[in-house]
Amino acid sequence: MLAKVIAWAPLRAEAANLLADALSRAEIHGVITNRDLLVNTLRHPEFAAGRTDTAFFDRNDHRVLGLAASTAATHQIHAVAAALTPQTHSPSPQPAGLPRGWRNIGGSVTTTDFHHRDQRITVAVHRSRAGVAAAVDAGSAVDVRVIDAQPGDVEFELLGQRHRVRIHRVGRHLYADSASGSSDLIQIERFPLPEAHVPAGSLVSTMPGTVVAVHVAVGDQVTAGQALVALEAMKMEHAIRTPLDGVGTEVLVSVGTQVETGAVLVVVGGGGADTEASQ
Repeated sequence: MLAKVIAWAPLRAEAANLLADALSRAEIHGVITNRDLLVNTLRHPEFAAGRTDTAFFDRNDHRVLGLAASTAATHQIHAVAAALTPQTHSPSPQPAGLPRGWRNIGGSVTTTDFHHRDQRITVAVHRSRAGVAAAVDAGSAVDVRVIDAQPGDVEFELLGQRHRVRIHRVGRHLYADSASGSSDLIQIERFPLPEAHVPAGSLVSTMPGTVVAVHVAVGDQVTAGQALVALEAMKMEHAIRTPLDGVGTEVLVSVGTQVETGAVLVVVGGGGADTEASQ
C-alpha cells in the first residue's frame, strides 16, 4: 500500500461522495494504482445504498469498474494543453498589453508530437495576428482562446468548452490532469541526434534506467502493443511496447542491465523494412 485516503462526514453517502471526489481529483503520477476502481465503486448505486458484501465484484465486473474516466478525446485535449504550455515551447517575450500569440510578421505553425501509450497524437498550433488555433492529427484548425498558460497550469477555451489542465513534467514525460481524467504523454523529439538512428524494428530505452523484466526471447512471435521490456527509472516502471507484429530477432538486455536513453533493447523483425525505431 502506497497511501491511504480517509473522508469523514455526518452521513455515509456524504463521506463516500467526498472520498470519490478527492480521489478523482488526485494527481498521481508514475505508479499504477486502483484509484479508478475505488472511485467507480464509491459512486456505484449498490455501494451508495449500503449493499456492499463479499459478492459485490461478482455482481459487478471489477474490470469495468476499473476503467479510467479519461477517453481518447481527453488525451487529445491534454495534448493541446501540453503543446500550449511554456514547458513545451518557450515563446519569445512580448510587450505587455499585446494579446497572447499576436504577431506582426504573419502567422507561424508549431507542430508537437506525443505518445500516449500506443497512440501517437500530433498537435499543430497556429499563431497569427488573429490569435491562436490548434489542429489535432492533421484535422482542421480550431480557434483556441488561451486564458492562461503557465508552466504547470494551462487554461483555454476550445469549441465553446473551457478546460483547465494541470501539467507536471519529468524529462519528456508530461503528466496531465483535468476534470475529465489524466494522461501520460511523452513528447517526441522533433530533431533527434543523427547518432540516435537505429535499425528498423528497434525498441529503445526512453530514459536511463534498469531493466526489471524481459518478456521476449529470440524467435518469439510478438503482436503490436505487447510489452517486451520493463524499465525502472525514477522509481517508476515503464513498459516498452512493440508498435508492430513480428518476431523477436535480437534481445540485447537482461534483468539488471543498466541502460541509457536511446539504447537498443530489442529488435523486432517481420514488420517491414521501413519501420521506425519505437520509443
